[in-house]
Amino acid sequence: MARPRKRKHAGSTKGISEDEPPTKKSKAQPIPQVRHAVLNQFYPNVLTLRNYAISRLPASSRIRRRKIAAVGVVTKSSDPPPSEDKRWEGWKSFSQKGDESYVTLSNGVAGFAESQALIIEYVVRTLFARDKSGRWPKHMLCDGYRRSGALGLRAIRPNPHVEVLQRSPWPELLALLGESGDRIMIDLLLDCSIFVSVNGGINNFCQISGKPLSEIDAQSPHSREADAAKNPSELVFVRNRMLYARAALNARGMVQFGLRHIHVLNRSPYHHPDDDKGGPTEEQERKARQNEVHTLRVMMYMFPRQFGLHNVFTSKVNLKETSQRLKDYTLREEEIAEKFGRLGDPNVRVRTPKRLRCRANELVRRLQILHQRCSYSELLQHYCPSRHRALGY
Repeated sequence: MARPRKRKHAGSTKGISEDEPPTKKSKAQPIPQVRHAVLNQFYPNVLTLRNYAISRLPASSRIRRRKIAAVGVVTKSSDPPPSEDKRWEGWKSFSQKGDESYVTLSNGVAGFAESQALIIEYVVRTLFARDKSGRWPKHMLCDGYRRSGALGLRAIRPNPHVEVLQRSPWPELLALLGESGDRIMIDLLLDCSIFVSVNGGINNFCQISGKPLSEIDAQSPHSREADAAKNPSELVFVRNRMLYARAALNARGMVQFGLRHIHVLNRSPYHHPDDDKGGPTEEQERKARQNEVHTLRVMMYMFPRQFGLHNVFTSKVNLKETSQRLKDYTLREEEIAEKFGRLGDPNVRVRTPKRLRCRANELVRRLQILHQRCSYSELLQHYCPSRHRALGY
């Protein structure tokens, strides 16, 4: 009777030649970081231009990886970039260019100087279009440009940073990147800050692109890690604002009871439809739209995290603005205008988060109505009667 054949173990090396190389495992190599005493305090990732370009090239571009030389230092911003698909579609519509992946340094880079200038113009227009506040975008490439009505943008003075990016070695770098060059260059100018070395001193750099370093807040050593939402036990109430703040006075110098006039509920009243009986239909529609805007503003103050605004759970406090542990959120109009534009304008559309649409929206509107009906001074006089308040002292 024949014996059953033994099974080979998975870890057995019998029958495998020792001369055969082991199977290589595809493992992503970490990108080497640059250590700088100043830049590492403002940016979570600091890379050389070579390492940044290589990290953005496709894995199949081995020849182009070898050709890229080190040029300058680039600091990668921590802000999440917009959708690359929309950005790339906008660039193709703006440039009206075809595929130029066949072009290399061997057949010249004269045409890439025009491409680099066109990319910079597209980046500047994108930065102005992305800024919905109507102000000058805080970007070094936008210096010297102003909005000019139907003409779009107008250059009122030369921008030295734009001129530097149009000269060598930037067109050569665009040629080396090949087919992916336009996309990589656009992402580099929109999402990153670029610093080039200067001759004077040791390890000194000059910024030529990105948000000015003076407008960026320094990060704590722990801010480079992933931000985790704070627990409710980690939040504190600022007692000196709530209990020891100076009382608000009216025109006669008396204490004003209730919420201050700058409170969001006083700045965003709700006009009941019953108050418009007999009025024109256009006026009713205007007040209905105004009520929607006011309710949306109140929800932004109550649920800032849902709208991506500064909040106590995930945001960091800028010590240049306040010495308290938490920021004062009494007025958010400037922050809202920078993110969404001015509420109430016809061209401003703000999408309400999904979890705030139905029941939450009705509750906020009910809060506006009850606040408008409530007389805080009479309520205080009823529960805490005072002869001086009754006589108007």
